[in-house]
Amino acid sequence: MALATTLTDEEARTVLRIRDSVAAATGTSPLSDRVVGAIRAGAAGQHVVQIAGREVVGYAHVESTGRDAVAEVLVTADGDAVGLLDAVRNVAGPTLRIWTRGDDAPLNEVLPKLGYVLTRTLLQLRRPLAAPALDTPTWPAGVSVRTFSVGQDEAAWLAVNNAAFAGHPEQSGWSFAEISAREREPWFDPAGFFLAESDGRLVGFHWTKTHSDELGEVYVIGVDPSMQGKRLGEALLLHGLIHLRLSGLRTVMLYVESDNRNALALYEGLGFTRWDADRMFSRAD
Repeated sequence: MALATTLTDEEARTVLRIRDSVAAATGTSPLSDRVVGAIRAGAAGQHVVQIAGREVVGYAHVESTGRDAVAEVLVTADGDAVGLLDAVRNVAGPTLRIWTRGDDAPLNEVLPKLGYVLTRTLLQLRRPLAAPALDTPTWPAGVSVRTFSVGQDEAAWLAVNNAAFAGHPEQSGWSFAEISAREREPWFDPAGFFLAESDGRLVGFHWTKTHSDELGEVYVIGVDPSMQGKRLGEALLLHGLIHLRLSGLRTVMLYVESDNRNALALYEGLGFTRWDADRMFSRAD
């Protein structure tokens, strides 16, 4: 098992190739956009690479904050999941949290046997874009909408995103480097990144993502705390969904916390239903 703060170019290409292969076969990426972006950018971090013979058969990205660490793990059919998880524990703090991607992820069965407890569930919801019908958005007074401008809107977007998601484990505290990494992704399209403004000030956004000719995503929706209760989020949601439909996509997906009742009620009221789920397992020693 190899531990490194950076991956070699060949290791990075191999890990991403395995990730793409798993995603194509299962329909679910075993690694998040954040980790994929870090690998592509050559960002420093804690990387665990499992090799059998001369082949990479497993990989883990570990983000540590001292006493707490979060890991994302990718294991091939030729890999040793238990051995890889043991190696991850050796570089983690006393508390380790591990993401699994999808209902059918093999680690969903492995982790409980190793003493990990399910602590968080992120539901994936989907709906067809053709029906049920989508209402025309009703905007709060004085709000206008435009698309994101690269090189101009990053600072304002970061301020609203970080205020809207203050305390969120993944979406809060974004930096310029993180949004810049997303802008370099092949799927990034500012034409599907909508900003709501009031009196020239950014007050909300809906960032959509296109996965394929068939599937789009409600990637992130955020509303400035000053606009809470004015149904701006619902208007932004509808605006993005209509954009994806007019782009010719057939289906849209999104992620939502399983215990976020208000968001679930909104999405289910618009025809979204459960499709899959990511899970976080935790273990403290």
